[in-house]
Amino acid sequence: MNIPASRKDAFLQVYPDCLSQAIYATFQEAFPESSNLFNDEFKEELGNNIFLWLSGM
Repeated sequence: MNIPASRKDAFLQVYPDCLSQAIYATFQEAFPESSNLFNDEFKEELGNNIFLWLSGM
């Protein structure tokens, strides 16, 4: 099975953000009493880490 490069590129542009949001939602669901710790700084760090892990940088 061969996936066209244009489709891979489009998917890989949005995948890190989608994964970050899913992980953030999981933190909120798993640790509701700690939700005050999951502020904008936490979201930014989470998004940056996911992007770095997936981009291989």
